[in-house]
Amino acid sequence: SWIQVSKTSGSFSKTEVVTVSVNRNDLSEGNHEGKLTLTIGEEKIDIPVRMNIPSKEKPTVSMQTVENVSYNNAVFRGGLVSVGSSKVSKHGFCWSEQEQPTISSNGICNLGDSETAKDFTYNATSLKASTTYYVRAYAENAEGISYSNQMKFQTNGVPQVAEVETGSATDVTSSQALVTGNVVNLGNTSGLSQYGHV
Repeated sequence: SWIQVSKTSGSFSKTEVVTVSVNRNDLSEGNHEGKLTLTIGEEKIDIPVRMNIPSKEKPTVSMQTVENVSYNNAVFRGGLVSVGSSKVSKHGFCWSEQEQPTISSNGICNLGDSETAKDFTYNATSLKASTTYYVRAYAENAEGISYSNQMKFQTNGVPQVAEVETGSATDVTSSQALVTGNVVNLGNTSGLSQYGHV
């Protein structure tokens, strides 16, 4: 039924053109075979007609890491494992304070189209401090959108400067003195880069 011929019966001359077309609409994925049979006198000639319907697949993506998290930004790394059965029209990351973020979430980036598998990275900015986020990689082709596994991360608190206090000055002479001080609080960063007296 999927093979359509412009002339299905009767006789024709050697110069007559018969058009054969295929209706793919109702065919499932995979290989399909049929034939046309021509009768010439007592002889029958079979002409094979073959059609392959490729599988329709969405892209495959993976979420790899969340790195360099600060109080207002983080670096996402993901991978486009497979483009699927057609070119990827857009891909990137989506993130939210709610689990299982989608491209409808507030946080999203679009890194464009792609015809090949590849790794990709994005630096998300303007995040809230001291907040838990969920992030997923995504990719879309003609068959639909795919999402990766979800990763959870928390931004740091707003940076605070260290607190110091000046102590006493003793053993004062005309050219020197013993001066003391105290670091009361390191702040909430990774540590002090320098300290001393001025």
